[in-house]
Amino acid sequence: MPAAAPAAPRGAAPAPPAAAAGAAAAAAPPAAAGNAPSVAARAALFGTAVEQLEEVPARVVGSIPDWLKGSLIVNGGGDYTQMAHMFDGYALLSKARFEGGAAWGSQRFIDTEAYRSYRQQDILAIATGGGSFTDNASVSLHAVGPAGEGGRRPRLLAVSETPKASYLVNPDTLETLSKATFPDKVKGDLTTAHPTPLSDGRLLNFTRSLPFGGFHIFKQDPETLARAEVAFLPDRRPLTPAWLHDFPANDDYAVIIEHPLYMSLPSLLFGTPKPFVFMDWLPEDGTRITVVRLDGSEPNRVFTAPPFFVFHYSQCFEETTADGTRQLVVDMAAYDDPAILNDLMLQPLKQPSGQVSRSYYKRMAIPLTGPKGGGGELPAPSLLVSDSNDFCEFPSINPSYRGRPYRYAYVMSAVRPTNMGNALSKIDVATGETLTWYMQGGAVGEPLFVARPGASDEDDGVVLAPGGGPDGRSFVVVLDAKTWAELARAELPFATPNRFHGIFSPGA
Repeated sequence: MPAAAPAAPRGAAPAPPAAAAGAAAAAAPPAAAGNAPSVAARAALFGTAVEQLEEVPARVVGSIPDWLKGSLIVNGGGDYTQMAHMFDGYALLSKARFEGGAAWGSQRFIDTEAYRSYRQQDILAIATGGGSFTDNASVSLHAVGPAGEGGRRPRLLAVSETPKASYLVNPDTLETLSKATFPDKVKGDLTTAHPTPLSDGRLLNFTRSLPFGGFHIFKQDPETLARAEVAFLPDRRPLTPAWLHDFPANDDYAVIIEHPLYMSLPSLLFGTPKPFVFMDWLPEDGTRITVVRLDGSEPNRVFTAPPFFVFHYSQCFEETTADGTRQLVVDMAAYDDPAILNDLMLQPLKQPSGQVSRSYYKRMAIPLTGPKGGGGELPAPSLLVSDSNDFCEFPSINPSYRGRPYRYAYVMSAVRPTNMGNALSKIDVATGETLTWYMQGGAVGEPLFVARPGASDEDDGVVLAPGGGPDGRSFVVVLDAKTWAELARAELPFATPNRFHGIFSPGA
């Protein structure tokens, strides 16, 4: 078992007795010089992965609930040879399958054109900024194909931030099936890796046409992958469009939040250096926020807000206030500026020094009532938790609460000093209370909630997250979502590099 500090609820009553070794403790861990990932952990996180094509048993420490049946499949870079940025690694899928209290692991590179060229010709085919848009589908996964028993879909769509970086994958074997094609005429050179699942099964996303273009907002059929454009929004700056990694949305609205972080087309094409990878930050512009009604029944509402930066949003739902005002509530992991982009350069990440930028779990309320077209100034997003919880990323929720009021969020967090996330937190947005599980000398990834069959409480289930210990050993941790106690770890017999986003595939 990796040498790790136990979980530590912050601002909460002591946890119940531990159900397994490494379960939640009552006191927050002290800050320590060794909080940042160890030399062995960093070597595993940013080295070159070895494929494990056949499933192999994982060593289970603790007790995995018998009801947990399915696979956590996570995307991310798998080969960082000569790479400069965390976003550059060649796409690798890592899988942990759970059944009957046991676990198995496997991993495989996605057979992209970029990776094939590199493997066959030893040519680096990708880089963050510089060159043509890549097909390296290394960011996230989404279930597609005809829905079967229990709603399970037979294929996964691995994607990144260009439409060409879209590949269909077998969730059982992780084999690449084909490059995804879209039987439609939706324009666009860029997209996001974060489509919003709608209640009817379709996916909501947008493409970007460059330059002198904008946002082509579309709904996508999960079976045919056909996209139907439902709205178009011109770019705020047609020659230097804002960069968006994600956007908040629900069944009725898409919210396009244009931070004053602008892409440089020369930097994208030729690798010209910019202050933030391939982008410029112009905080004097503030943030433009456009609310788009997806059925076209309302005019767009355009607002401005102070400058801030977001990688990931967790929630977007409509509510009516006590005075009858309709508003959209948007929750997010927010930064004051985009310095996090430079934090993710590999050279500083491979060193034990430095501090990851501060970010906080915040909320913004956007009015839906008022004069046609709305508009006006909005305040900056407000804190949902104490500002002592000063790193928050990969926010997620119980997916059955997507698009409606909820209480609990699950995030990657940090116990400083560290230059990477080394903790997992459960946030109660009603009380501001936070529970934190901590890995000294290691690193963790995105937390995903899996409900217990028959659950009625929002937090009745487990949270799964990939991680790497200070000894360089990779694992998936299983936390009780209600108590935040560690139930088990599935220790994998192979190294899993730094992971981005994943999916839980039931029954797989």
